[in-house]
Amino acid sequence: MGGLKIAPTEIEEVVVTHEKIKDCACIPIKDEITGEAPKLFVVMNEGCEFDQKEIAKFMLNKLEAFKVPKVFEVIDEIPRTFNGKIIRKKLKELNIPAPKCYADLIKPEYQGQIQYPDPRVSGTGYSLISTFSTLWGEEKAFNYLKKLEPNLMQHTKTGLASNYLANGTVAIDLGFMLVYPREKKNGAPVEGILPCEGVGYSLGGASIIKGARNLDNAKLFMDFVLSKEAQEIPWRESDSYQLPTNIHAEPAPGFLPASKLKLVDIDFMKFGTDQEGKRLTQRWVSEVLLESKSPKE
Repeated sequence: MGGLKIAPTEIEEVVVTHEKIKDCACIPIKDEITGEAPKLFVVMNEGCEFDQKEIAKFMLNKLEAFKVPKVFEVIDEIPRTFNGKIIRKKLKELNIPAPKCYADLIKPEYQGQIQYPDPRVSGTGYSLISTFSTLWGEEKAFNYLKKLEPNLMQHTKTGLASNYLANGTVAIDLGFMLVYPREKKNGAPVEGILPCEGVGYSLGGASIIKGARNLDNAKLFMDFVLSKEAQEIPWRESDSYQLPTNIHAEPAPGFLPASKLKLVDIDFMKFGTDQEGKRLTQRWVSEVLLESKSPKE
């Protein structure tokens, strides 16, 4: 670390002997003076409170001053492999600031931290293409997707693969907001973020088949589907968090109604056609996916 040699294990071996510390791990972080400096993550024993001055004083009695971290963070558990080795990459991910905008996702600090649903098999992936194209125009959208690709860890086959986010495989998942409350409800430390540029969305539809034999019943069913009562059933009874289209229906707790969101004005008549879907998906394959895998000179 920096111009002085600091072994993380040397720091960890000292700190873990403190009576209040259950576990710890050290990683290098950027420092304006030395280039790098140690940061210490600690897990406290049950019933013990963290006191940075106390821990630092304890370390000064056993280590040289430049080896004592100035930055500490208390966490619930140190990430380790099955055989007990510290997964330092996961700790480094904890220092990555949460993105606020789509534009943030192409920054180098997010390299290898993001998953994006494959638009060939995922409607969510295609919805993102239509969102970017509406926001910036198609050419700028594809330039963005090309810059995003190096930061991806994987392409998922569904936009509902939030389990990879929940278990820490990736740090960022591009998808619809409706999947994250389920993971959070199950105890995962995840948060949904509405991008600053605007919020894309897809529409759920219901229709009556022309010439239906039970037209009167079909109309009654459609009236029910569009009612306040029916549109609150998904989140009240089945952990499904789509936003209702009935303006009198309440969204799930923690969700803003559509009227208060910065929605992107997507042309569904254009992007919803089979022809446009195939064209944009094929362009993504040839210009983004395959190009990213081709050898560079």
